[in-house]
Amino acid sequence: MKKLMHTMAFTALAAFSSLASAQFYLGASVGQTDIDLEGYDEPTSYSFTAGVDLSQYFAVEFSYIDFGDAEDDLFPRWTVSADGYNGALVAKWPVTSQFAVFAKAGAFVWDAELEEEGYGRLDSDDGTDFSGALGLSVGITPNVELTAQYMRVDLDVGEIDNVSAGLNLKF
Repeated sequence: MKKLMHTMAFTALAAFSSLASAQFYLGASVGQTDIDLEGYDEPTSYSFTAGVDLSQYFAVEFSYIDFGDAEDDLFPRWTVSADGYNGALVAKWPVTSQFAVFAKAGAFVWDAELEEEGYGRLDSDDGTDFSGALGLSVGITPNVELTAQYMRVDLDVGEIDNVSAGLNLKF
């Protein structure tokens, strides 16, 4: 029993010490979305992120992502939109002290709508699906980094591919 208590105390101490040295960050990005629907344009996306670097190799982050409004080119114009919240685990591979490659795996909690011009909402759906991303980051200063990433989300209504560039501020 005494050995178990020592092990639990050591584990708690290690967890708190790693959290105390964690670096928090806030970020924003803008990008372009490709929704897996024929005849629709590729709208502008944006996202806001809050994360914590647990070490130089791992992070956890939460984001709000709006994939924009994809419109078809027919009359009456139909619009598909999707947005939601993403929680992801991030694995980082530092190449140099300023440059890193990363991969993300997470869950995307989403809402999607289909609207017709002049009529309004035709249909809506929501769900939770897998999200994944690959990217790179470049440190400009110790507290500012530029990011670029490719993200794929497989929604029940189709695949969404997104390419974005962003800025993270570390605290």
